[in-house]
Amino acid sequence: PPPDNPMLPEFLNRFTSDPTWQRLQNTIEEVHPDLDSERLRISEALKRYSVHFNRDTLPELVAYNSGFNVGIYPSSNYLGVGLEWYSGSDNPIVKQLPPDLFPQYKRDKMKPRYLVPNAIKGWLFYTHQDLVGETLLEQMVFRGKMLFIAKVLTEDTEANILNFSEVELEWCRDSEYDIWDFFLKEDLLFSSDLKQINKILSDGPFTPGMPPESPGGVGNWVGLQMVQAFMDENDEVSLKDLLEVDEQRILKYYKPGR
Repeated sequence: PPPDNPMLPEFLNRFTSDPTWQRLQNTIEEVHPDLDSERLRISEALKRYSVHFNRDTLPELVAYNSGFNVGIYPSSNYLGVGLEWYSGSDNPIVKQLPPDLFPQYKRDKMKPRYLVPNAIKGWLFYTHQDLVGETLLEQMVFRGKMLFIAKVLTEDTEANILNFSEVELEWCRDSEYDIWDFFLKEDLLFSSDLKQINKILSDGPFTPGMPPESPGGVGNWVGLQMVQAFMDENDEVSLKDLLEVDEQRILKYYKPGR
């Protein structure tokens, strides 16, 4: 209920004394006895952002137990992280989650190593959401920019930034030309059909229209490759200036499968 509801204390007490919630809290405390390492990495990433983007006000990290409701909650002043989402895909309590709400592909991403990159990605997407375009190409480039910046800020691997396994990443590299060919044959690049775009960018067991070996949201990987190719040839472009580069200019530097 809202904060002024007189029943709030009773509801809160009922929630925090629930045996299942307490068990989840114990699991979190076992997996994350402290957040010293993660807090330091997030703090360093945000400091790098402050330098690159000339921004003084940065969010404060807040960790919580959301009961598997909200994994990352970014705002202007706070960066919230639901620790239970990063308690390990092999954790017994994760294995007991209802498969209809938490299919295997979601559980596979509940790894502690994804906490820092996901926190920074979430905050970047929130902070720069006004740059999101309408077509698939525009949205892939936007996501590519956010992923590239997150990779630079966190100094993390491509696999961790994308939440991909090494096998999924290798499939993308081997299939890059075929992925791009699929976009062209289906006339997807300049489509603003949200349903079609979501199929390419949203998480899932695989990307619809592609082989079952493909990772979900393969368009995110393509977007990152596009931005990476552009930045490799334009190292004078700052991260701040990258946000202003239009997708057509970035597209010129992308040679899929080469």
